Order: sequence, then C-alpha cells, then structure tokens
Amino acid sequence: MKKLLHFLFVVSIMMLANTKSFAQGFTLTGATTNTPTIQNCDPYVTINISALNYSNSNADFNLALLGTNFTACQLSISVNWGDGVTTTHSGSTSTVGSTISWNPPIQHFYATAGMHQISITAYNPQNGSTAVLNLYFLQTICYDLQAYIYLDCNNDGNYESTLGNVPVTFSGPNGFSTQANSNTNGYANTAGTASGNYTASIDPTWLLNNGYVLSSNSTTLLDLNSTTANITDTAFLILNCNTNTNNLCLSGIVFCDTDGNGILSASENAIANSPVQISHNGTNYQVYTNSNGQYSLNYAGNVGAPTIVSLNSIWLTQNNYTATSPINSLTATSCTNPIPFNIPIVCGAAGNNPSLCAAALVFCDANGNGIFDSTELPLIGAPINFIGTNQTLITAYTDSSGFAILCGNYFSTNVVIAQINAGWLLQHGYTISNPILTVYASPVTTPNPGAFAVNCGGTTNSCTDLWTTVTPWIGYYQNQTNYIRLNFGNYGPVAPGNYTVTFTFPAGVTPIVSSINIPGYSISGNTITWNLNATQSSFSQSDVIQFNTPSGIASGTQHFFTSTIAPVGTVTDCCTTNNAGSLLQIVGNSYDPNDKTVDLEESISPVIQDELTYTIRFQNTGTAPAQNVHITDTLSSNLDWTTLSVVEKTHTMQLVDLGNGVIRFEFPQIWLPDSTSNEPLSHGHVVYKIHEKETNIPGSEIFNTGYIYFDWNPAIITNTTYNFNSELGLSELEMEVSVYPNPTSELVQVSSAITIESLELMDLSGKSLVKQVCTSDKTELNIESLSSGIYLLHVATSKGIVSKRIVKN
Repeated sequence: MKKLLHFLFVVSIMMLANTKSFAQGFTLTGATTNTPTIQNCDPYVTINISALNYSNSNADFNLALLGTNFTACQLSISVNWGDGVTTTHSGSTSTVGSTISWNPPIQHFYATAGMHQISITAYNPQNGSTAVLNLYFLQTICYDLQAYIYLDCNNDGNYESTLGNVPVTFSGPNGFSTQANSNTNGYANTAGTASGNYTASIDPTWLLNNGYVLSSNSTTLLDLNSTTANITDTAFLILNCNTNTNNLCLSGIVFCDTDGNGILSASENAIANSPVQISHNGTNYQVYTNSNGQYSLNYAGNVGAPTIVSLNSIWLTQNNYTATSPINSLTATSCTNPIPFNIPIVCGAAGNNPSLCAAALVFCDANGNGIFDSTELPLIGAPINFIGTNQTLITAYTDSSGFAILCGNYFSTNVVIAQINAGWLLQHGYTISNPILTVYASPVTTPNPGAFAVNCGGTTNSCTDLWTTVTPWIGYYQNQTNYIRLNFGNYGPVAPGNYTVTFTFPAGVTPIVSSINIPGYSISGNTITWNLNATQSSFSQSDVIQFNTPSGIASGTQHFFTSTIAPVGTVTDCCTTNNAGSLLQIVGNSYDPNDKTVDLEESISPVIQDELTYTIRFQNTGTAPAQNVHITDTLSSNLDWTTLSVVEKTHTMQLVDLGNGVIRFEFPQIWLPDSTSNEPLSHGHVVYKIHEKETNIPGSEIFNTGYIYFDWNPAIITNTTYNFNSELGLSELEMEVSVYPNPTSELVQVSSAITIESLELMDLSGKSLVKQVCTSDKTELNIESLSSGIYLLHVATSKGIVSKRIVKN
C-alpha cells in the first residue's frame, strides 16, 4: 500500500444538496475522506468510493458519500483531475460501507509532477441531489532502476517464461554498481538511485553455468535523465538457451560394495548395464552403465535444483541386489564443475539378507521414572526421525500402541540414531529429557525398541489430541450433486469424552441429509454440528457428504468448506494446530482421483507468513491390489521445509526426507485394493501443513506437484497447485488491467491503463500454452482451440505482472 503523507492544506469540502423535497432515494448531503492529501511519486491515482462508511481498500483515496434515506440506487461521478482532464463514471450502491463498482474505474495517470487538485462531484439522478469533494495529490520524482528477465529459449521472439533468482548488475556514473536478484516473476529493481545513464547486465559466469546466452534483442541501457514525474527506466534482458550443449552433467560408477563402506575400492567390482534412473524438474531419464560400470548424463535444468537418482527396483530384485541407498537427492551441478556420484549396492547372496528394522516406543511418563508402566498411556501419531544411510532422514509415526517401527534397506549398520520430532513436542506442550536415542536395528519385524519417556504435563495423562481435515471427492460443478469428505479423530493420549465437530459449507449450497452417516447432528444456517462422545484414546472417522450446488454459478467461483473440532468437558487438547480443516473447491473443476489440492486461494498476503495445507489423494484404478505406494514431492524453494508436519494419513506411512526439499511419503505393504473389487477402500490420502518462507517478497510463487507410484509402475503426475504473494498495492494494478468476457469460449479482450508488454497463458500445471508480445494498452487473445477448463493469464506491464484466472467454456 502506498505510504500516505498528510500535509497542512486547507481542504475545501462543499456539500451541496438540492433543497427540494424528494419522495424517495438516497439523498446526497456531502462527502468525506480521512486522507484528503497524499504525496507519492507513482503517477497513477486510484479512488475508492462507498456509501455512508469507508470500505477497506488499497486505493490512494478512500471516500464515503454522506446522505439520508439510504436505499440502493444508481449514481454518477464527475472527476476533474486538475490537469485539464475530466472523466465521468457510473455505479450503483447496494450495501452500506461496501465499495461501489464504477464503470470505468476511477483512476488517472499524471504526465507531470506537481500539486494537483482533484474535484469530485457525485450526482443521484433519482432525486437530483449532489455532493462535491476536493482532494490534493502531490506528485514527486522517483529514481528507480528495474529490469525484467525473460526466457526465449529458441530465440523465436516469444517468451516461454520469466526467470527468478537471476543476478542483475546495474552500473552507472562515478563507478556506481549495485546488484539485485530477480523474483519469481522475473523482476529485479533498485530504489533511491541518482539520475544518469545506467546499464543492466548479467554475470557471464552465471549465464555459462546455467546454460544461457544474452539475446541481441535485449534492452540493457537505462536513462534516468528525464524530467518527467516518474523517473523509472526498464531493461528487458532476454535469455536464449545455449544450444551447443545442455548445462547440467551427472556421472558416476555403480559397484558392488563388498566391505560396506560406501566407497569404491580397487578390489570391488563395477557393474555393467545397470539401469540408473534420474529425475530433474519433472523430466525422467534412464541411462545404463558401460562395461566399466560408468554412467553419464548431459541434461538441461537449473544449477542447484534437486536431481533424484536411483536404480531400477525391478532390476535390483531380478539380480538379487539390494540398494545401499534406494533413492538419493543430489544438487544439480553444471558441466563446468561436475561432481561424480557413485552408487554402491549389496551384490550376490548378501542381497538375500532381510531388511533391518528399528523401533521406538513413545509414552506419557506420568510418574517420571522413565519406565512404561501399566497405568501410563502411549502417544499416538508421534513422529520419530531415524537417521539412515548417507544421513537420510526417515520419519515413522507411532501406532495405537505407541510404537514406531521402520523396516527396509535404510540402514548400513545395526546402530541407528532415533530422535523424537522437536516441533511436535513444542506443538503439544510436551518436554523430554532424552530426545535423542541410540537404538539397535535387527533383521526381525519386532525389534527391541528405544523408549522416549515424555513429560505430558503433571502426574496424570490428562490431555487429548483431536484433529480434523476436509478433503475433496471426485469433481465440483454447478447444478450438480457434489461430494465432500469430512475427516476427524483423536491421537490421544486420553479419550476426549464429550467433543464437538462443526462442518461449514458455502451459502446457497444444500446438504443432502440422507447422505450424512454420522448420527447426532443438527443443521443451523450453513453449519452442521455434531455433539459426540468418545471413550477411545485413538479413533478416526470420515463421512462423504453430498451437497446440491445450484445452477447459475460461474465457473471459477471459489467455494470453501471448513471443519473444526474441540473437547467440551474438562479434558484439554494438547495440540490445537490440527483442530481446523479447510478445503477450497473451484466450481467447474474436474478432479482426478490422483490429485493434489491446497487450502488457500491463489493470491496470498505478502505480509503474513501463511501456512498452506496440502492434500494428496491416490486411488488404485488397476486390476489388482497395490502392494506398495509412494509419493515423491519436490517442495517449492519458497516453502520453509523445516515446518512440514503431517496432519492426517489414511494408512501406515513413513516420511523420507531426501534433502534439497525432496520428500517421499511411503506406504509400505499397503495392499491397496483395486477400484473394481472394492471402490470405497481403493482410495488413500495424506494431508500435511507447511509454512511459506518468512522472507518471501511480493511476487514470490509457490508451485507444487506430486508424483504417485503404485508398485513399480511409472509415476502418475498430479496437477500442480499454485499460490503467489500479491504485490503490495496489487489491487491498484489489478484495477488497471481488465480481462473480459470471462468465462469465454473464443476471444479474451485485455485492456490496461498502461502499456501491456506481454501476455502468457498457462494451464494449472504451470505449462506455458500461449505467449504474445504487446506494445499497446489493448489486445486480444484467441483461446478457441483450448479445451474447456481454468487457465492463468499473466499480463506483464511496466508496473508489474498481474495474474488473472480465465475460464474457457
């Protein structure tokens, strides 16, 4: 939001009203504002007007029209901007205090700096009443440097995308030099710069390491010698891909690790024809080792981004081999500085050795003696971190008996470090004197566990841990019966006794009461409430509730479903961070049974560290049970990976942290039925929460995609979720950019108060579909050939990038 500076000006407010007696209608008696004068170097001024009370808006001026006999009515506004320009606007009031939508929006561009008096006259044609208000806008001079970085890989003049985290150097007079990294929208800028001539450049070493060259179509010179009101110049740095070579290299040797130390020695044998699987940025590769056991891959991507390396699991089983580290996450390196990665495996008869199992017991140590006594209770759902080979972190969760057991080829030694998750302890208000234990892994399914004696508060096991989530089910359309799944339960350590569950649905949507299977409910307004009782320390319930969604709702409309849970009696809840669930449904969205959703709308606040809740669903639609299921998820670099916590899972699960933001949700021995033989039980899901980075700046984007594997089949790739931190004052920019009609079946008209530089249309998976360069304030986009659905349109202007949701009929 622009900073408002008050000045000691006399504000002339004229309140004019027709003295006749009017029979009906809102009679205007005057107008008021709490910011009659502002100072800013931004030449764009926006005005927001509401009736009787101010509305919450990021406009430069917020006005309220005063009057009597308030009713809904049509109004007109005449604005003399004080620079020889007068505009008229029409709108209608309906609710006190809400923003009046004006056609066209009340906004103006000033070409010259100075003090401008803005005279506003409001008129109600129904009764002839008027009101006049004078405002003052002092426009000063800004000195900014900015650059946009675009990728035009094939040098055809169409931009594939913008590029983030690119180091841009601005150089100027008297040896001046400063650097700024571009954000995820490709925008880099500096403020407070002196006038003069400047150049924008990108470090040649960075370009070489990342496989780019600077296009000759780039504009690198910036001129800050202008005397206009807003001294801002923009460099357009267009990068082409270096077609001579891919920029990433990976190589190494696959060998039999006879001595088990993970290092290739002269006496150990390399293995020819080993299938090495490599994944980077969603692209999968498979290469084979040569006669010397060496593999190599030259591929395109981003230096520093995760690359996942593993050996083909079927090949390992067929050859009686065991991978020392089944899956590895590496940091991608450039071909100018490649780092070899050797892959050790256990060969021959050693491959028949059973997997090692490690275990831990977690309980409330009420009497503080460190022993799990018969009167004490286990802690359910406690995350235990086991340190595996190559410092891989694997999290197992305690069951209803308080045991967390981890079996598999995770350990190269019998001595294993186990640690109870510190964040989980903090959330529940628990403490422990021994958070780290040494446990001994053995080739049995029930090893002797290490014991985590937790101080749960006091000498009794007195608290419960209730949780709830809301997850999607099939699709969501207008004029149709839709399905929403409510989930809730208790992790203990004690039973909650009486507790309440609420489930809130959007206004206008009607529940089908016959589909509600959990008894004891009541409905008031748009909320379903259950007053329940439970004597179990561990339980979970779910109910798929049907809703009639009315017709006439535009595709793309957002519908939120939320749930809450809380104890009612004397029992307290140990952790309240999992007591609320939410689901965002987009009207007109078709959901695959293997999908990913996020609970927040696309635009999130740049001044709040938001917590995002992700749900990944999977369903076995094959013809036989799935023995093992795992999901690989590369977390966005704009998420705080340390804050990830699992809220709910439908089956026993292990969480493997491979580093570099790559996590794996493993469901070993799940034996998930196929949908033909048992449709209700063929579904599964995991729900987890994670915070965005506190340091995210406006424009930061968060993309997330899941890769679901059923046994050894190829990955099923989910949709891509998308969130972005709205630019400060983005509502101003959004008002300057109009997209219509929406929904549409063919043409999209795009207009702006400032010059449009480019358009890019993307699907919800993040794939770029259409790119278009513009040089005017109006253009159009033909989407007739696209399939029906929802798309994102990025409109780039000199003030930033606006993202608009487009619905194709």
